Amino acid sequence: MSTVRRTNVTRRILGVMVVALLSVLISVMNVEAQKTERINFVGGPPAGVFGIFATGIGTYLSKTVPNLDVSVTATGGSVENIRRVNSKEADMGLSFASDVHEAYYGLEKFTGKPLTNYRAVGLVFFGVAHLITYEDSGIKGVGDLAGKRVALGTPGSGTFATAERVFRSLGIWDKITRIPLLGAAAGEAMSDGKADAFFWTGPEPDRVTTEAATKKPVRAIDIYTPASKTEFFKQYP
Repeated sequence: MSTVRRTNVTRRILGVMVVALLSVLISVMNVEAQKTERINFVGGPPAGVFGIFATGIGTYLSKTVPNLDVSVTATGGSVENIRRVNSKEADMGLSFASDVHEAYYGLEKFTGKPLTNYRAVGLVFFGVAHLITYEDSGIKGVGDLAGKRVALGTPGSGTFATAERVFRSLGIWDKITRIPLLGAAAGEAMSDGKADAFFWTGPEPDRVTTEAATKKPVRAIDIYTPASKTEFFKQYP
């Protein structure tokens, strides 16, 4: 039986949004009067939450909107999707609201280079930041991560971007061994002993944690309390 031990689990809510080129929105509104409209929808890694949601949304739109054909492309995730939609490499994509905000206003990794050639279409789901380890790992708080191997998403994904924000604010970004694995792959790495913990953002309850807990009890590490003692929530409201 799977067991999850919670240590004041943080519930950092991250809205996941659909972003799209404004021109595509207009064309989709008029698609019934036109020939078949083909649009490219970027999601994330195939086995990840973004990949699954993008496939489902794309399939639904293709079946229910006349003369619309939606193809779904696997990507690294949130940040990459914004760049692709902004540059017209893709027509629609999924992204965390925090990344959309930073890109639009030229903040953080987008400093001096704002990306504004897109619009938010709607909210898909609320994501929660998870920091998970096994109970017997000896990791009981974020301070125990120093020198440990942490799977925290692939560069370009919203999970990786969020992990960097959180861990830098806590002063441990340069003290951990960063493993570029996302979602199910991150959970499997911990189950196989190749990672001591994993961080990711997604719905709750989430399949990754549940599957990891089928091997032995896991612990959810509190990141809200230590983050609230820094400037994190002021910097990323």
